[in-house]
Amino acid sequence: MKEGLRPKKHIVIRDLKRGVLTASTKEGEINGTLLNQWIPEEHMKDHNPNHPLETDVVNCWDVKLHRWNRFKISELETYNAIGSAPRAEANETGTGERENPQGTGNRGTQETPQKT
Repeated sequence: MKEGLRPKKHIVIRDLKRGVLTASTKEGEINGTLLNQWIPEEHMKDHNPNHPLETDVVNCWDVKLHRWNRFKISELETYNAIGSAPRAEANETGTGERENPQGTGNRGTQETPQKT
């Protein structure tokens, strides 16, 4: 995965809180989540498992290994949040953000009806 295509940490955390994401590094596959319903009660953390100042390391519950797992965003080879396209194929700009050529939802970009 190219450097510009890697997600930022806040995007990874958001995706982990929404469901299970699959990713891979040279060390192996990650099937992680931060959804409480997937984490057994005895393994729940009393605090946020992800330190806000650490920008590269992400901690998550691995649903296949049934344990806490950590990975570095800089070492991601693939990244796919459930319900979305793989990050590397998001778009040609490399930003991973959705393109919106119509401007739908953006203030000031709606066309005004023409008088006839």
